[in-house]
Parts: sequence; C-alpha cells; structure tokens
Amino acid sequence: MSATNGVSRRVDSPLTCEYDGDPRRPECEHIAVVAYGPIALCASCNLRRSTVGKGISPRWLEPPAARAPRRPPSTPVRRARSRKVLRLRLRRM
Repeated sequence: MSATNGVSRRVDSPLTCEYDGDPRRPECEHIAVVAYGPIALCASCNLRRSTVGKGISPRWLEPPAARAPRRPPSTPVRRARSRKVLRLRLRRM
C-alpha cells in the first residue's frame, strides 16, 4: 500500500492539527484525522481547507479508538455459532 492511500501506520500519540491553538480557528478539534503531505488536519479544519492543493491525495490517520484492544476472537465465533443454531431451530418449526 502506498503512503498516499489507505490508513497510515499507528503512532504512539495522536498527531495535533496544524491549526491547534490558532485564534482564527476556534472550532479546531486539535486531534488530526487526515494528513496532506506533512500537514495534519482535524476534521473541522479539513472541511475548511482551501481549494488550493485539492489534487493532493489525503492520508487518513488511524483514530485513537482504533488502537484500543480488540475482543478475543472466540467471542465473535461464539456469537456466530449461536446464531447458526438459532436459525436451524427456526427452520425446524
């Protein structure tokens, strides 16, 4: 996967928005969600981005919630098996 497509690799701490602390952008969310080259922007600053440089492909940054530990694989397997058993029981009725 190239650096310009898809979700970027994980980082230890979330990147801050380029406009973090800028008084002209009071609605800045501070945590970057997308990067255009070396410039990282939060969601609200990304919406306010000018049309200059629209040809640059965005590199979506992985949200901090995506780094949370996932459930063990046995949980979804158990759920799928119980649904299959339920479907089989309903067919017999």
